[in-house]
Amino acid sequence: MHSFLRYATSIEWGPRGSRLMTIVGFLAAAQGLLDIDIRGGIAGGVFPPVLLVLTIFLAYELRLSLAHGKSVEAFASRGDIAAYVRSLVLSDIRTLSVFANTGQSTLEIFVTELRSIIDQQQFDRITVQILLRSPHNADLQRAERSEQSLKKAHALQNATTASKVVFVEHRYYSTTLPFRGVLAEHKSEGYSGFISFYDWSQRGSRSPFTTRDAANPAAFVIRKSNDQHALLDVYVSWFRHLWGRRNLHTLVFDFDDTLFTTTEAQIAAWLSAIRSCLG
Repeated sequence: MHSFLRYATSIEWGPRGSRLMTIVGFLAAAQGLLDIDIRGGIAGGVFPPVLLVLTIFLAYELRLSLAHGKSVEAFASRGDIAAYVRSLVLSDIRTLSVFANTGQSTLEIFVTELRSIIDQQQFDRITVQILLRSPHNADLQRAERSEQSLKKAHALQNATTASKVVFVEHRYYSTTLPFRGVLAEHKSEGYSGFISFYDWSQRGSRSPFTTRDAANPAAFVIRKSNDQHALLDVYVSWFRHLWGRRNLHTLVFDFDDTLFTTTEAQIAAWLSAIRSCLG
């Protein structure tokens, strides 16, 4: 019994488990469980209900841990993005990817913390990829915030030395997405990340009546793992999709002479299509 309780209290339970363990501790003390000798398991001896609840919860938590491999989800607040960046070992980082709207609530904190550890750690090269919502899809205020955030981010390249290279690149996406966070691709394989999102709710209320989306302070910090992690994989796949495989990843077709004179191109394209159909 003593060994079971010592094992149970040694586990990283998270917020739900911490509350349960507190309740279990009070109940155990009240019922004198520490002095009970369990003989024969459930069928042949005494098995208090509180211990049964603890056992079920333990099995559930272990199932989640096995399903996620080495990765552990920790519910975090907005300020923990700084703690996540400070926890990175830059010599093991290949690429840092930032997924944000204007960058004011995500990118600027990331840049501040990364700048501080660049001077403290040894590494050869790090690529920083920044993906922000297009300023053409935002109002003037948000467009200006994006520009300010990017200036601070590109200033990271000033920290480049002969032994430390920081390469910063940014691109835009032109849709409305809820994703925000920081993704780290490790040289030793696997990813880790600070995962959060935007929503349309007023703080402290579930009412959706607001004129613009905003960064939600809730987040998940997902530790490095070589195993698949459903939530982290979603963010990585969307970032890769919107980033594009090459520098040229968008084609704009303008067939009404608004931007360019395209009449000749239209005629040539139709002739080519007709000839192809006729063989």
